[in-house]
Amino acid sequence: MQTRQPANGSSSGHGNSRESEIGRYAKTLTCLGLIFLVSCASPSIKSPHKLSSQFENLCFSGEGHGRISFLSGRHRIDWESLTDPKKREWAIAFHYPGVGEKLIRLEYWRAERGPFSDDFLDNLLVEVGDKKAAEGYRKVLKEFFHRLALVIQTHEIFRMGFKNIWKCEQENCEHKDIKMTWKRTSGKFFMDFPLSDDYIFHFVSSSQDKYFNRMRIFVQKDKDVGIKRNPLEIMLFLNECYQK
Repeated sequence: MQTRQPANGSSSGHGNSRESEIGRYAKTLTCLGLIFLVSCASPSIKSPHKLSSQFENLCFSGEGHGRISFLSGRHRIDWESLTDPKKREWAIAFHYPGVGEKLIRLEYWRAERGPFSDDFLDNLLVEVGDKKAAEGYRKVLKEFFHRLALVIQTHEIFRMGFKNIWKCEQENCEHKDIKMTWKRTSGKFFMDFPLSDDYIFHFVSSSQDKYFNRMRIFVQKDKDVGIKRNPLEIMLFLNECYQK
């Protein structure tokens, strides 16, 4: 009498094949799910690297202490600043101990055309004896305050939810004919603007709290040495921020 092979003998191979197909299908779904999750999460991962997110930690309305250096002159100061969105103006008062107060007003919405009068520059340039050298520094100082006004303008644009004026490819940005590079590293936010005559405008801020509590704003020319290399530097330490 012939013995038949069990019916499940041949179906066992078919079952294993079917199970492997299901396993492959499950793995495919898992991979697709992971890809979907990563793609959904990527904007939040990249957002800290956007220019707008760096400006959230800047405060231009507040008070503190600091230092102003121009060539060989160095002055310790107390300061207070205020941004007026209606007038589109930023004002900062420097209090020199035993000397008095100096006030700068920057109309930041017209930064490229010249944000303020020359009175403050005249006071600074008194320290330059040579007239020709003084006029050269006047050009650099004007560009210094133009770029500072542009930084404040950008801050207000982001703060008020207006359209970004900068066109950026990663950390390289342009606005009209003005170029700027930025980076964030080790708790510091850097912005660099090339100026005329090989000068560079540097804006460096560092943070230990909600807002950057130190801002170092200066121009630098690597080819020069000594006091000519960094002709103007403003160091601001933030004690209190008025910004809401």
